Order: sequence, then C-alpha cells, then structure tokens
Amino acid sequence: MNTTYDVKFWEIQRRTGRKTPTFLVRWTVARQQKSKSFRTKGLADAFLSDLLQAAKLGESFDLATGLPVSMLAPEPSGPSLLEFAQSHVLRRWRTSAARTRETDAYALLTLIPALVADVPGRPEDEDLRAALRLARCSLRDGGQR
Repeated sequence: MNTTYDVKFWEIQRRTGRKTPTFLVRWTVARQQKSKSFRTKGLADAFLSDLLQAAKLGESFDLATGLPVSMLAPEPSGPSLLEFAQSHVLRRWRTSAARTRETDAYALLTLIPALVADVPGRPEDEDLRAALRLARCSLRDGGQR
C-alpha cells in the first residue's frame, strides 16, 4: 500500500445546480485531488473532521483512495460468501441425490442475495442469481461449460 503524509484540505463547497443541494468535501493527497459529496452539511462536516483529525494525529493517507489508513476497509480474512457457497456445493455435489442438489441450488439462489451486504459496487440480486445459476449449470454438466 502506497501512503503519504502530503495532505491538504479545502473548505466544504455547496453545490446547488441539482434538485437537492449537495455538499462537497475536497482534499488533495500527494497533489492528487480527491472529493466526496454528502446530502447534508452535517455529514460533510463530520467527514472533513475525521480527515483533519487523522492528519493531526500523524496518520498516513492512502494514495489510491485518499483516505487515512484508519478509515480503510480491512482486508478480507477468509473466502467471500459466494466462494464459500460454491465450495460447499462442490463438496456435496457428487455424493448428493439429484433432488438434494436441486434443493441446495435453489436455497442458495434465495439465500445469497439476502446475505450479501448492500454496499457500493454490489451486483444486483438478479446478477448474483445468474452467477449461481451458471455455476449450477456447469456442475450439472460435469464442469464442461
């Protein structure tokens, strides 16, 4: 991870050219501009305050995201939910009866979208189900697809 201590902050800007006004927090990390918009001034103030406190405490800022190291998401420590579900089905596939395979697959088609966190960049429920259906089809065909 590339980090730097070269950080500068700008004042919060109010953007009014839209239906609802937004507030833009702007800062630079190693001379690269970063920004994040918020719906309320309070949220923008709180975010800018967090950035300022991190800089005041001497934290380094990540070059890619522009966030202090303490605000970065932790690295995943194990398999994702989708990887776990696929490995679970693969382990049971050859020893299960056909109806059990079908039941497991449909249970996962329902369960996985409900358990995956609703975060930015998350695939839509139908996309998740399509990925699971594809995995199910490739298992049914003996991995030929």
